[in-house]
Amino acid sequence: MVTTYAEFTRRLMERFDWRDPEQRFVELTRLKQTGSPETYIADFLRVLVMVPDLSTAQRIYIYVEGLAEPLRGLVRSIRPTTLQGAIGRTWDVQDVLPRTRTPYPKDRLSSLRGRM
Repeated sequence: MVTTYAEFTRRLMERFDWRDPEQRFVELTRLKQTGSPETYIADFLRVLVMVPDLSTAQRIYIYVEGLAEPLRGLVRSIRPTTLQGAIGRTWDVQDVLPRTRTPYPKDRLSSLRGRM
């Protein structure tokens, strides 16, 4: 929550700073999901508004490429035609993934099997 005018202006400039669109484009293409999809989506959209003149196909491609596996492959498989569709598919798939994924990394499973 913004409580001061200084914080409001800092956040506004952060969100809509158009001074160097090429730098923002590089930032957008280097953005990768390393945590939750929610954080990646928020970061992607925050930087995207500062990159003018991207086609819908470019936006979708850059977004999907930044997703972590297995989300990237699952979202790519539906061939989204809009960025909103790709984001929606990310939410849909993310809701299912925790129930189908192994609770331990594969290397931990093999070490646990050796103890049994």
